[in-house]
Amino acid sequence: KLSSFLGIPPEQILLSNGADSGLKIFFETFVSEGDEVLFLDPTNAMVNVYSKMYGCTDRSVAFGHTLELDPNELISAISNTTKAVIVANPNQPTGTLLTHNSIKALLRKTAECNALLIVDEAYIEFCPEQSATQLINEFSNIVVLRTLSKAFALAGLRTGFTLAQASVLAPIRKVIAPYPVSSVVASIAAQAIAP
Repeated sequence: KLSSFLGIPPEQILLSNGADSGLKIFFETFVSEGDEVLFLDPTNAMVNVYSKMYGCTDRSVAFGHTLELDPNELISAISNTTKAVIVANPNQPTGTLLTHNSIKALLRKTAECNALLIVDEAYIEFCPEQSATQLINEFSNIVVLRTLSKAFALAGLRTGFTLAQASVLAPIRKVIAPYPVSSVVASIAAQAIAP
């Protein structure tokens, strides 16, 4: 049902206990102590929490006083020591939206540096045409996080999904707990995304 809803094959979908859990599993799988993680400031607070929890070297690109972001500034901040770049799109709490061209430029730069781009799309249902899920087949270094917490008003259900190429999800599947989503939660989630 998620495959039909998202328009991507099932092997590119991994269910988790909320999108924040998907982010945590990403850190557990791909990031080691001392690795450099680049993110926006301000953004989803859990990015900073997990980065500190796993002993990462934090680097951030701050929004200006008008809460606008120059994508080129973020792109130029990526270096060969960057392991992951994490952006919320639209960003929370600023509401700033990166265009597809900006996301593609970020993906090309992170690929050059052998880094992954994580796009947190918790609020993407408010501008679905901007979803980066359509870039998954084109780029092997993108991970998209989605949730039913915001637009579906199901935060207490704790249902999220991590979207990426099957080769990226394969090591995550080895790390994730065997039963991250109960059958009751899965049933309610399926009803929520039904037409």
